[in-house]
Amino acid sequence: MTEPGPYPDSRGMPSKDERTWALVAHAGGPAGVLLTAGLLGFAVPLVVWLAKKDESSFVAQQSREALNFQLTLFLLHMSGWVFVLVTLGVGFLLAWAFFLGLAICELILGLVAALQAYGGRPYRYPFTLRMI
Repeated sequence: MTEPGPYPDSRGMPSKDERTWALVAHAGGPAGVLLTAGLLGFAVPLVVWLAKKDESSFVAQQSREALNFQLTLFLLHMSGWVFVLVTLGVGFLLAWAFFLGLAICELILGLVAALQAYGGRPYRYPFTLRMI
């Protein structure tokens, strides 16, 4: 027997369709970063949020959470590149470890969030600016 979740259907958890859309929102971030060299990780969560926010509270919450996480990472990436530019490229010797750490965090947390959401459990990213 499953415990009732905050977004119940007849079994006490989000429907399979809702869980799939939440998975797409979370996993779309790391995929978008890999496919666009780190620039558009927020695109997939944004599209899912805009398309599904009025249909499902679970998908709206999870896609908004993924979008906020991706926007936070985007801002961190941009601040790293500003640092590199201000130091005339010398800062890249320090910044590469920062960029690598961001990529690893994005991949691991994105996959954990996707699996949690697909399991019907809401996921909340740590250290994320909640802008939306």
